[in-house]
Amino acid sequence: QILIVAQFFLRIPSKLMTMNILYIDDEKDLLELASSFFEDEKLPLDTSHDFQEALGLIRKKSYDLIISDARMPSGSGLALIAKVREEGHFTGKF
Repeated sequence: QILIVAQFFLRIPSKLMTMNILYIDDEKDLLELASSFFEDEKLPLDTSHDFQEALGLIRKKSYDLIISDARMPSGSGLALIAKVREEGHFTGKF
């Protein structure tokens, strides 16, 4: 999952420098791996480990791209998409 995203991002690095990106996953090891990769590439990345925390971040900040785990104990990625779109907080890409 991270490798696919990383390969995608490496094709458009100049655009990434200005994007607000949120990565949501309940597996903290994956969050740390993504954070480390983005930090090494000097790319911005916010992370969240659960549904409610992610929803709070999305309500406070505008994101261009949200990458979410589909299944988390605190709620599914699909439920998050539905909630965020319902509230009108996000118009970018999931």
